[in-house]
Amino acid sequence: MSEKAMRYETERLERFDSLMRMLFKVQQTVPVSVYVLPSIRDVQKLAHNGTIGGFYNADAQLAYMFVPQSVDEAYGGLTPASVAQHEYTHHMLLSNLDVYVPGWATEGLAEFFSTAKLNSDGSITVGSPDNARAYDIVGMSRWTVKDMLTSDDREIGTDEIPEKYSRGWALIDYLWMSGKRPGQYAKFIELLNQSGDALASGQKAFGDLDKLNGELNAYLTQRSIPVSRITAAQLHTPSQATIRRLSDGEAAILPYRMQSLIGVDETTAPQLADEARPVAAKFPNDTFVQRALAEMEYDAKQYDAADAAADRALAADPNNLMAMAYKGRVAAQRARKSQSAADWQTARSWFLKANRVDTNHPLPFELYYDSFITAGQVPPADAVTGLYRAVELMPQDTSLRARAAVELIRAGNLKRARAVLAPAAFDPHASQDNAERKLVEEMDKGETSQALLAYVDKQRFLQRFNDFTGLEIAKEEAEKNKDKEKGKGKS
Repeated sequence: MSEKAMRYETERLERFDSLMRMLFKVQQTVPVSVYVLPSIRDVQKLAHNGTIGGFYNADAQLAYMFVPQSVDEAYGGLTPASVAQHEYTHHMLLSNLDVYVPGWATEGLAEFFSTAKLNSDGSITVGSPDNARAYDIVGMSRWTVKDMLTSDDREIGTDEIPEKYSRGWALIDYLWMSGKRPGQYAKFIELLNQSGDALASGQKAFGDLDKLNGELNAYLTQRSIPVSRITAAQLHTPSQATIRRLSDGEAAILPYRMQSLIGVDETTAPQLADEARPVAAKFPNDTFVQRALAEMEYDAKQYDAADAAADRALAADPNNLMAMAYKGRVAAQRARKSQSAADWQTARSWFLKANRVDTNHPLPFELYYDSFITAGQVPPADAVTGLYRAVELMPQDTSLRARAAVELIRAGNLKRARAVLAPAAFDPHASQDNAERKLVEEMDKGETSQALLAYVDKQRFLQRFNDFTGLEIAKEEAEKNKDKEKGKGKS
């Protein structure tokens, strides 16, 4: 796109950010990187998922979203702006450390704000109909309120997934905009975070669920629904965007970087590194290129090559945090093999250097903590303090929450541990039998800290979320599941 168009879209997203911060009382979040691809089909191809319009993800390394620049008529009322606003809403909602929001509400809120209209006078109108979901909203198989409240606690079929978006939007819009049930949504979230029981919390906050369901259906048949306008004076006016052109190296490596960012596996990682290597060789002094190559080589388990790429990045920019992180990751892999205290010290020295470069980046904290778990040691106090800080900086990362919950259990603070773990345990995009939810179930049985730590050790809980061992455990369990399925077939 042209620089003029890019400036317009960037400042438009900044205005939307201002709306989110005002409504959700969000003060500080990590930056989010926005990748704009030509079309929805390009987004789907990169993500290997033909059902999405865009996607958002966040871990200790960074928060990012992929959105399309154009949307064709086949996608109904969907627009590039509505996709971007949907994904950005996820970023803002997940930036809250202490509040768990159920899946239907998460997607319902994202849909609610996806229809926000940014007006030419600087105001923003919220509450417009979700026309892109119109068919699903009035469909014959629509969820009841009870279905919504229990949706995080049961297996739902693929045909039901759109209900989280469409009926989630409908209930959010009714509770927020109709004026009929003031304060009930906030009360429901408060009760849910106290008990973890969505159905009971809903019955306490909303009363008769069948009555609410009838009201909701009647609301959706109205000729018009209420909207609200937030004036420009109520919003923070963003400063002018700063724009620069990519270097030749950045432009050349970017397609490979994007694929690396969204994830690779044992098969695709070596292929991607093979493809990126000759491109990166043309730009040996470009920090971004060599730092990107270091990650791809590391994922491909080419540790010497990753180390060399990180060295080239640091030669061009001695303060590049990500290059330091990959130097440390490579050193940690060597320490795992040698079991040498000196090698572990070398790895940790890189994580500490990276932390000094940016004391508000969560990744060095995570890697430093994980190095002790991988070495079979109880993390020292400074590693635990750093881990807690990482969760504050990137609460969107469910794996950081899992680690922190264990340390809170170790400290005997079970109530806080459950609160920190709940958003990970009940993540709408996670499987119903995820490890975090199983740990919450153990906690809800009233187990002691000692019993919970024994459970954590038996399940290799911390190792599952460890930067250095997590993928290996996932692979082991996938192989076991294959064997189980084979056994079922034979019997």
